[in-house]
Amino acid sequence: MVTTDFLGALNAGSGLNSKNLVEALVAAERAPTELRLNTKISDSQSEISAFGSVTSSLQTLESAFDALNDKADFENFTVGATGGLNSAGNPAFTVSADATAVSGTHDIAVSALAQGDRFISVGYDSATASINGGSPFVLNITTGGITTNSVSVTTASPQGIVDAVNTASIGVTASLIDTGASTSQYKIVFAGAEGSSNSFTFETGGVGEFSSVVGTSDVSTSADTLTIASHGFVTGDIITYDADGGTAITGLTDATAYHVIKIDSNTIKLASSATNATNGTQLDLTGTGNDAQIFAGTHVATTSTVTTSNVSTTNSTITVTGHGYVTGDRLTYSAASGTVLTGLADGVEYYAIRVDENTVKLASSAANAAAGTQLTLTGTGNNSQTFTGPQPPFVLSTSVSTSNDTVTMTGHGYVTGDIVTYRSNGGTAVTGLADATAYHVIKVDADTFKLASTSANATAGTQVDLTGTGNDDQFFSGRGLTFHDKAVSASDASLTVDGISITRSSNSFSDVITGLTINLLDTTSSAGTVSVTTDTSQVETKIRTLVEAFNSAMTTFKTLSDPDASGDNAGILSGDSALSSIQRQVKNMFLEISSTPGTNLNYFSDLGVEMSRTGQLEIDETVLATALSSNYADVRKIISADTDNQTTVGTLSRGLAGDALIVLDDLLDSSGTIATRTTTEEAQISDHQEALAALDVRMQDIYDRYIRQFTAMEQAIDEMNSMREYLKQQIEALPFNNREK
Repeated sequence: MVTTDFLGALNAGSGLNSKNLVEALVAAERAPTELRLNTKISDSQSEISAFGSVTSSLQTLESAFDALNDKADFENFTVGATGGLNSAGNPAFTVSADATAVSGTHDIAVSALAQGDRFISVGYDSATASINGGSPFVLNITTGGITTNSVSVTTASPQGIVDAVNTASIGVTASLIDTGASTSQYKIVFAGAEGSSNSFTFETGGVGEFSSVVGTSDVSTSADTLTIASHGFVTGDIITYDADGGTAITGLTDATAYHVIKIDSNTIKLASSATNATNGTQLDLTGTGNDAQIFAGTHVATTSTVTTSNVSTTNSTITVTGHGYVTGDRLTYSAASGTVLTGLADGVEYYAIRVDENTVKLASSAANAAAGTQLTLTGTGNNSQTFTGPQPPFVLSTSVSTSNDTVTMTGHGYVTGDIVTYRSNGGTAVTGLADATAYHVIKVDADTFKLASTSANATAGTQVDLTGTGNDDQFFSGRGLTFHDKAVSASDASLTVDGISITRSSNSFSDVITGLTINLLDTTSSAGTVSVTTDTSQVETKIRTLVEAFNSAMTTFKTLSDPDASGDNAGILSGDSALSSIQRQVKNMFLEISSTPGTNLNYFSDLGVEMSRTGQLEIDETVLATALSSNYADVRKIISADTDNQTTVGTLSRGLAGDALIVLDDLLDSSGTIATRTTTEEAQISDHQEALAALDVRMQDIYDRYIRQFTAMEQAIDEMNSMREYLKQQIEALPFNNREK
């Protein structure tokens, strides 16, 4: 709009302030239309806000009904227990209830807890102490006597073993315990899941040696036998006895090697020489020693001839009947000067992947063996080829120093005083050592050690003089990876419930008494009694919340519909048919009979929830208490229909809560009454805003027209004034005028 009256500023024209006059004229013409449109916008906004309040009230009511919609919402129980204590007077079990529980009492007595297998190793001086000379190996863990998992141990140390087992996630966990002892304080613990079905065993592949803790109960003085489960020895094998600082078995000498006489797969006797072992002449054992004593040895490597028919190029497998290998065992292949088996190389060491007791595959590394990554065999070789193993870690002749009397074994893991047995393995023995004889270690560093003939000499640093280097197939056997017998054996929980004997593989179970989860903590000194009672207090609270939600909604509806009320949007929906319909439908939710009537109860009023003359709900405390205590099943049925997770599709008997939720869902639906009204009002606001914009355009046009008209008028007047002045001047200039008279 023009903001300056130029003619007026020049004192030209009529002298009127035409700009102010035009603005006043335009404002007068704009005012009634603008007021009408703004009023309509304000009214629509108020109605939208009012229906927002209605929506909020209905949503609160919906939440209150939803809390009572399922049968499970009524299944709240209190569990109490008397007795059932352990010997120390503490609870031996706990019980919790879910929505499926049934009121009643149960007697429970616990005679045994479920336990998992637990193995504890011998001690190591550090978490990083070398095991197996630092060479990788494979742990083969069999659970339940069925499933075997091969775990690759690439870092051959106590911590490396623990990390490898835990990373494998095979149902057995490992931990490293620092006992705080001055030496050998680190112990590995293997623990399995609870229950006898989770019992597990393990064996190593690629370690090349065997060691086992033999308790006093495993020594029979009457039969002169040792019991070592699945020992794997054959008659003639050499094992070394270590009393581990305790009382030695009478008949044996600490730190001494003996020859095995195999009785069966779990039992051996000992002989003082290979000849006596062959002849079956055992040592007489007259004492049982101690529970920490250890027998360690190396299974003799066997050589098996594998003909071409025993090689499958289809499956890349090799058949060796009763091979006795485990995954990770090291096997040396020899082509015996014949055709080399395609996929292998003559004279090279490979790692076994056990398929079954008669079949193996081969891998290029311990890690590949554990992972099951086999070599592909594309040829069958010859009929004289052999596999020899399992092979221990050999000590080459170049690793023996006659000048320093030392033996080099990278990462040997030994400490001064450890017992090792020297094996020349059929070759020339190291001069100064005797084959199949035990010695004591003098640790020089992590990769080097010397040998002493006695524990005292080892402590004093008095080594054996080595004057020859032996052969390249010689080795030392020591403890290696050694575990005690099971510290705990896997077993099932045993208990009686209501006089019935029950076993479970876990100490926590929920399949004995419907709706109850029982957690066993200890055995009981005497049976305990568990009582399950219905807790009605939660449902009572939910009913009161529902009544409050209804009353709050009615208050909101009254404020919106009463023009004499006070508060936000008071009376804005006065006479509104939509609000009246909503109010009527909400009231009916509390007045109509349940679509799933009970035996004694049918209406909300039967619960003591009644409509007052003011339109508010009131609770008759006595009636509600009686309904909850005497007719709880009816309360549940008329409200929830005794169902869970009811569908909202179709015509069904859903109970008071379910039927109300259907109505509320329709009201709150995106195509429901409230949403439709809100959309309509929003559209009207948009129309009115467009009308205001059009009004602005029209008023600008009128303003511009008035300005043009007033400008033309001012110009005309100005011209008339100019003519007047001109005529006046002409008249005054005439000679015959009476101007001076």
